[in-house]
Amino acid sequence: EILFGDWSSDVCSSDLLLQADRDVGRDLEFLCQEMGREAGTLGAKTADTRIAEWGITLRAELARLREQVMNVE
Repeated sequence: EILFGDWSSDVCSSDLLLQADRDVGRDLEFLCQEMGREAGTLGAKTADTRIAEWGITLRAELARLREQVMNVE
């Protein structure tokens, strides 16, 4: 439950950053990194293989997104 609370907070933060009228690239990169850590924690702490696989997939997608936001000013 705590993890999902953190995840909700991160999603809300990303939405606010995307609406900001300033350079947000580094903030978005950090947020992607944090979300990747949370996805890794989710995958590591579950006994359900489907959730673990989802966590791995999510982490990979967040890594790709992080690479893209490195080019955002």
